[in-house]
Amino acid sequence: PEGVRHTRRVTQIWCGFFVFNGITAAVLALWQHYDWWAVYTGIVSYILMGLLFAGEWIYRKLVLKV
Repeated sequence: PEGVRHTRRVTQIWCGFFVFNGITAAVLALWQHYDWWAVYTGIVSYILMGLLFAGEWIYRKLVLKV
């Protein structure tokens, strides 16, 4: 069914985001860019999560009409 397909795809997108997020935070920490790490983990990552959440919500409302 379409709902299962959509849920699977959204889960894949979120998992990809969290892998990217973890790698980015780790790289910044390992390169000892602690100021950049603090900005990324304290601000940027939350903005990106919010944008992904909002995009998913808008997609669900406009395209899937759920």
